[in-house]
Amino acid sequence: MRGKWVWVALGLWGCASIQAPDGGPPDTTPPQLRRIRVKPSAQGVRLVLIWDEYLSPGSELGATGLWVNPAYPFQARLRGKRLLFRSDSVAGAVAVWGGPGLKDFTEGNRVAPQLLWQRYPSADTIRRRFRLEPPPDTKSPVWAEFRTDSGEYRFLAWQGEIEILGLPKGTYSAWAWADADANQRWDAAEPVWLPDPYLRPEAPDSA
Repeated sequence: MRGKWVWVALGLWGCASIQAPDGGPPDTTPPQLRRIRVKPSAQGVRLVLIWDEYLSPGSELGATGLWVNPAYPFQARLRGKRLLFRSDSVAGAVAVWGGPGLKDFTEGNRVAPQLLWQRYPSADTIRRRFRLEPPPDTKSPVWAEFRTDSGEYRFLAWQGEIEILGLPKGTYSAWAWADADANQRWDAAEPVWLPDPYLRPEAPDSA
């Protein structure tokens, strides 16, 4: 009889020592854009950008989260895994960008700056990448602005590197700065980078 109780006690101890699963390693993958629906519109652009996971309601739908080149006004809102984009001012070439202001709902993983959608003839655009030297040592957003007579184009640096996509061919003046006050404008107190090949272009069809 005593042996029976010993086995019961051992069984209960074994059950009590069972640990809950830890769920595995944390998810560090940012949201991925799965597909885009372009909705018919008499003017401007209507987009539904569908992601592979829920986006955080705290995502920034402007500034470092969403921006447009050229800088047309737009509206955006979140519905779960869908990001609804609308601009009634867009005419001709346009590019819609997303960045670290967009993050997933659970872990807060942020989207690296990337071109989400564009309406450009691919043969008539510039694709370049360059690093800011020296690399920025600030946690403030770093913006690069390329300006021409027809408008201005903004690109957000990510870990000191700027990727230029969807920029119409032409000659531009350009600079980059750490946006310490988050107003997307350079102020005298904010660090600025002036790479010569981009600031003073001499040849046509160059950035």
